[in-house]
This record gives sequence, structure tokens and C-alpha cells, in this order.
Amino acid sequence: MITIVPERTPVLIETLTRLWEKSVQASHHFLSESDIHRLIPFVKEGLTQIETLIVSCVEERISAFMGVENNKIEMLFVSPEFFGHGIGTELISFALEKLHVKYVDVNEQNVKAATFYRNKGFTIISRDDTDGQGMPFPILHLQYTPYTFRTATVDDIPEIDRLFRETVLAVNRRDYTQEEVEDWASCSTAERLEELITNLYFIVALDGDKRIVGMASLRNDGYLHSLFVHKDFQRRNIATLLLNEIERYARVHGIYSLTSEVSLTARPFFERKGFQVKSAQRRKANKLYMSNFLMEKHLA
Repeated sequence: MITIVPERTPVLIETLTRLWEKSVQASHHFLSESDIHRLIPFVKEGLTQIETLIVSCVEERISAFMGVENNKIEMLFVSPEFFGHGIGTELISFALEKLHVKYVDVNEQNVKAATFYRNKGFTIISRDDTDGQGMPFPILHLQYTPYTFRTATVDDIPEIDRLFRETVLAVNRRDYTQEEVEDWASCSTAERLEELITNLYFIVALDGDKRIVGMASLRNDGYLHSLFVHKDFQRRNIATLLLNEIERYARVHGIYSLTSEVSLTARPFFERKGFQVKSAQRRKANKLYMSNFLMEKHLA
């Protein structure tokens, strides 16, 4: 049962603080015991002052709590004995449907929590190197979006192929000749896509109807092989969300420098995202040589 707390008694605050401590000890393995004890006063203050405090109970026992303020989940913790019981999912659904939340922050080092929120439709919009107390625990800022993200499978190949061809022929035609974009589009084959999906970190973005509207892929040496958004879904922040996910994955896997061969069309976007041109070049697509830029970004 999920309930908005009507009154915050000292006993309730102590109960929730103990639940928080047990939950963090079981999930935030990057924190030391001294880190956890240092945070307890901030937790009590937050529980007391948060705009909306929600608890979940199982057989009249508090199993989890959530704090929401200004359309943002400020805290969500589940007691360890209830991990994996779907309680976090129920709280997220309550927050989205009843409280219309849009944002949440999560420790980057808490990989399971970050994955949990991304699976619920939250996507990374920015990152801080430190937490709210200035400690070296990076924070990911996430926003709920109408798009979801997952790794690609070979079953996606026909849709990915269509997305790539249609996008290149329509969007990149602004900066390349018809002959050039047709040659570029012809590079996509089922065999080549299967190779990329098998060997790269290859993700797709899906809309509410589960249509693939964007894709991105990263090699394990930091080479960003592709980043495309379908021609009908341009200027909807999808490219930014895809790149944020790529950068998150890179950091988690110890990749701190990204390189990419960027088209004339995409160069302004990549420059806004912190990439710098290393060199201008002409690279062979299928049969023709085309102008692009080798660009690089160093991650914090």
C-alpha cells in the first residue's frame, strides 16, 4: 500500500532514516561507513522538509519511502529485504501518474539504480562530478521522456537500415550532393549491421509506439561509430539523449576520450556537445570520397 504521509513524527523520521541507512549499506558500495554516517543529518533534514513524503507498506510494515518536490524525485529507498519485489516500480508509477514527476538524480556509481531509472523511461540530461556536499561521487541528472532506450538486436536490422538510409538521403542532402548521399546510403547492408550490433555497444531510441527513431554505437576504444536520428524526429532532443547514454556507458567502462568522424551536417551539434575538430578529411563511403571531420571529446 502506497500512502502520502500526513504527519511526520520523530518516530517516523527515525524509522525512515534507519531504512535509508540499511538500503544504502546494501546498494551504495562505493560509500564508506563514515560517508554514510556523515550523510545521516542531511537525510533527516530532507525527510522533515521535503514537500511530499510517500511510504510503501507491506503488511503494515514500511518497506520503502519516496520524497518528491517540484516534480522531482529527491529520494527513493527500498528496505533490503524487499529488493526485487517490484516496490520501486510501484513507487515510480505512483510518482509519474499522481505527482507528475519529471526529474530524478542518481549516483553514477550506483549502476543498478541508474539502470532501473533508465528502464522506467528516464534519460540522462547532465552530470556533475561531485555530489551535493562536494564529495567525489558523480551525480547523473535524469529526465522522464516519451522515449526509451535499449541495446539493439539483429531483429532490429531492417528498421535500422531504413532509418539510416532515409535519414542520410533526406537530412544530409543539405550538405552533400545527391550522388554523394546515395553512395553513403548504399553502405548499409544487413551483414554490416549485424557485425556492428554484435561487436559494438549499439543502442536504439524508441518512441511510444516502439518505433526506432534513433541509434548510436560505440567501439570499445572510444570511437563513436554512428549517431543518427530519423528524418521525421529531428530537433526533439533525441540525439542529445543518445549521446548522453553513450557518454554514461563510456565512463562506466573506463573510456574517457571519444572520437568520431562527423559529417558537415552534424558538426554544429557535436561542437555544441564539447567535441573539437582534430582535422578535416575526405573519407571513402562506398565508392565516393566525402568531406567530414575527425572530432574528439575528453570526458570528465
